[in-house]
Amino acid sequence: MDWALRPNDYYGLVDNTYCIGAQEAKAYNAKESPSNMVDFCMIIRPPLRSPEADCIDEVCKMRPEVTINHTDHDVLCKSPIVVSFETKRSGADHEKATWRGLAKCPNDLPAIPFLPGVIINGHGWSFVASAIKDGRSVLYSEVELGKTSTGFGIITTPVAP
Repeated sequence: MDWALRPNDYYGLVDNTYCIGAQEAKAYNAKESPSNMVDFCMIIRPPLRSPEADCIDEVCKMRPEVTINHTDHDVLCKSPIVVSFETKRSGADHEKATWRGLAKCPNDLPAIPFLPGVIINGHGWSFVASAIKDGRSVLYSEVELGKTSTGFGIITTPVAP
């Protein structure tokens, strides 16, 4: 991911972070949900004191756990998750926690039509999406992005469209 998101070791607006220890913040945790949700994420990381960073700070102040996401894990508190990557298990629980967190946002924020995610099972990478339908989180079918079982797949899968 560094190769795809950090050309020449430059940190751009979109970055990635390893977050295997990330847990849901207490305000968004469902009792039936496991505590570890994702392994790594693509995130928005605006420059400090930029208008985008100031906007994120303002939204965080209005939320129960003072975090932009549904987790209070380190860098994820002030870096909105763009896409989450999870290995070897369904992404449904993570998506439900994210939707619970979004439900606690002020009503004047724009609606998010769906949440993207990537599930990695062995060498297979699949795109998933969840949306709210009739008040419930629905996880839609996986679409294969590629496989990392070959050298070509290792290079092309992380940057698949």
